[in-house]
Amino acid sequence: MNSIDKSHDYLFSIIMPIYNVEKFLVEAIDSVINQTIGFEENIQLILVNDESPDDSEKICIDYQNRYPKNIQYLKKPNGGVSSARNYGIDYIKGKYVQFLDPDDTISIDTLLNVYTFFEEHEEEIDLVAIPIKFFEARTGNHTLNNKFGRTRVIDIIEQPNLLLTHAASAFIKSDLMKKYQFDRNCRIGEDCKLVSHVILEKNKYGVLKNASYNYRLRNDGTSAMQNAMKNDWFIHSLDTFSLDLIHKSIEQVGELPEYIQYIIMHDLKWKFSIKSQADSPLSDEDYIKFKNKIKEILTYIDDEVILKTKKISQFYLHFALSLKHNTPLKEVFTKTIEELEQGQDIGLYRDEYLVTKLSKNKVTIEFIEEKNSNLMIEGFFGSLFDREECKIIAKVNGVDYVGEDVDRTVNQYKSLDEIIKKYKGFKISIPFSKLPDDFKIEFFVEVDGVQVQVNYNVNKFTGLSKRIRGSYSAKEKYIYSCRTHHIKVTKKSGAKKLINELKFMRGLWKLGSVHAKKAIITRLVAKTLRKLESKPVWLFMDRQDKADDNAERLFKFANSQQKSIKNYYVIKKDAPDFERISKVGNVVPYGSYKHKFLMLRASKVISSHADQWVTNPFFKAEIYYRDLMTFDYIFLQHGITMANLTHWLNRFNKNIRKMFTSAHLEAQSLIEGDYSYTSENIRLTGFPRYDGLVNNDQKQILIMPTWRQNLVLRKNQALGVRPYNEAFKKSEYFKRYNDLINDPKLIDFAKKNNYKIIFFPHPEIQIQNRDFDKNDYVQFADYNTSYQKLFNESSILLTDYSSVAFDFAYQKKPVIYYQYDYYHFEKGYFNFETMGFGDIIDNHDVLVDKFISYMANQCEMEDKYKERVDSFYAYTDRNNSQRVFDEIMEIEDGLK
Repeated sequence: MNSIDKSHDYLFSIIMPIYNVEKFLVEAIDSVINQTIGFEENIQLILVNDESPDDSEKICIDYQNRYPKNIQYLKKPNGGVSSARNYGIDYIKGKYVQFLDPDDTISIDTLLNVYTFFEEHEEEIDLVAIPIKFFEARTGNHTLNNKFGRTRVIDIIEQPNLLLTHAASAFIKSDLMKKYQFDRNCRIGEDCKLVSHVILEKNKYGVLKNASYNYRLRNDGTSAMQNAMKNDWFIHSLDTFSLDLIHKSIEQVGELPEYIQYIIMHDLKWKFSIKSQADSPLSDEDYIKFKNKIKEILTYIDDEVILKTKKISQFYLHFALSLKHNTPLKEVFTKTIEELEQGQDIGLYRDEYLVTKLSKNKVTIEFIEEKNSNLMIEGFFGSLFDREECKIIAKVNGVDYVGEDVDRTVNQYKSLDEIIKKYKGFKISIPFSKLPDDFKIEFFVEVDGVQVQVNYNVNKFTGLSKRIRGSYSAKEKYIYSCRTHHIKVTKKSGAKKLINELKFMRGLWKLGSVHAKKAIITRLVAKTLRKLESKPVWLFMDRQDKADDNAERLFKFANSQQKSIKNYYVIKKDAPDFERISKVGNVVPYGSYKHKFLMLRASKVISSHADQWVTNPFFKAEIYYRDLMTFDYIFLQHGITMANLTHWLNRFNKNIRKMFTSAHLEAQSLIEGDYSYTSENIRLTGFPRYDGLVNNDQKQILIMPTWRQNLVLRKNQALGVRPYNEAFKKSEYFKRYNDLINDPKLIDFAKKNNYKIIFFPHPEIQIQNRDFDKNDYVQFADYNTSYQKLFNESSILLTDYSSVAFDFAYQKKPVIYYQYDYYHFEKGYFNFETMGFGDIIDNHDVLVDKFISYMANQCEMEDKYKERVDSFYAYTDRNNSQRVFDEIMEIEDGLK
């Protein structure tokens, strides 16, 4: 395309701030050079090197030499991204400017489409935005892409909730950059501030559907978006972004426009996700200041804007109003009984604004069970209505069954150290003797004596889904199926099961997806296999790619016992342990067709892990099979539970039939805590793998720390792997352990006294092993090394917070806790100071001296720690596998 506009030297100036991006820079520059509008005729590329420490400069100079007329290379002292962008503004020669980040790209027709649109709407707008699409570590659309459904001009007076927060995906008239620059004092939100002020010039901006800004979320987790929640995200951003934008917007237009109010709330809503001070790096004084600034900002926001803020729980918005007006939560809304033709309803209002009606809320059904001669329905009701005023009712053919309250502490919402919402948990018991052969269940909520029918959702443990027409679940006595506003129930029979299955298959077929159609065949095969095989099936599993844990030990034991059960061990086909366990019994490749068919007829799934991949190898396709996954989930545990894991391990999340423990305090904490399990679920037996703990000291030091979730990238659940994280090398965790395994004093003493040193980072962090400096003496344990072999043969264990200390201390061998950082789990009953099995050390030199002291004294555990071992464990008789097996058989035999 030839140059069109001669009022400027170029149509576009692209300013690219550069710092430490040599891996991505070529791709970013090429996306500009390859634009269909014509690079050499119409584009100026300004590369601003912000004193980058890598080889980015060589790349910039190479491109400048190739395109000397178009590419301007600038170098400046390091000052941050805003400083670099502002530096480039002085060199603009284009009519329009974009600030492209050097690890991102733009689609090939972007500039041509932007120019065409600008020319059509020259007088209306100063800015055109394009959609943001993520790539690399994550794919999909930016959360604010809803406005790009069609190309158009947006009037922010008419549509104030259509927000633009990103400068890099915006194209701005360059003449305006003489008036506005990026705020160098604002380290979070500087993009949004600039584009907001530009948009307020005309209260309009353009959006272009047929282009894309490709935002790289880096695999190493170092993108700006991935590192937003640092110290600056708290008080600094409230001062330099929120409050400053408020004051300058008022100064610019004379009032605070609704559009800016929505911008402020869009940013502020994430602050409400801070549950307590422990979730922040703030001191007591700064945390109070943080909360007070939030209250101050809320005073500028209209109540209706707060309530209309999108993509945030209504409970946080309710709390925001409470903070703004310094009013108790119960007094924020008023209730009004409304008389309607079809009956009464209750509305919640904030002044004249209707927030919600009771009839618009839903109950969530989590369990539908037939036991003890009763139909049991259990779930929760979460709404803006006060739970204390709500009564949950199931109507069965017109008869009311009132729900019994169930504690749902695990589901309560907390924000800024306040409990802002308590869910209404309920359990409804209906005697079979009062039920006819066919009936429907409707749900009502009663408030102030007024009963209002509400709709319902179903969770996976019901075996039902409202997303698939014809979804049903056949239990012992009845068949349950979803209807729009009620659950239909019919007496079970072979004919009715067949009719329901055919309806469900028709629903699957109508979905049209490959997975849904494949599910039809899979279900037919699974049901056939169920009829052909009468023996119960037990599936045992540790990790997807590694055995050597409680499930393997129990699998071996089970194979030596009852032959009335068909036992299978599940592990990846390419795992080194696959062949070894094949010599013990039946082994099934994880994720194989056989594995999935066995899941659909398993009586028990028995595992040392509680992750999704254990109980659901179908992943997103689970919805097509959930009525067939009727197994009891038996959790053997991977390690002793010492932290508070209620939000992860609770019954409503995992639905564990039996969980096995090794210590009295552990079992007590699980029964009495907010897990919603009873003593029937939590059994004190000891771990099966403890049966194999035998002291076979081979004079070796074992260094075995646990992991930190913030140091690794997100795991691919289906593959069971994590990508490598470059940022790991910058962590204190890396530095501490790298220094330890390379300490000359420790290595020299170990050599002289014939002690080996073995370093075994947690499996979740072993992808980072390449970062550590290797030496000739310290051995890195292979991922597939047997834990038990290491525990049995080692003389001393160093860990930090890992439960491996419990296995090691079981043999009364010395443990050292290297705790230089904070405890990264929520604290439970276990106190390292008063209950731990070794010294707690946070200093490197003291740690090395402690190792040397142990080696000099034949690695003998101190008496006080031996006493703690004796008092902690319930069993030390190595008969744990038998106890666990007997407990599971009691369920299989119908005794429990």
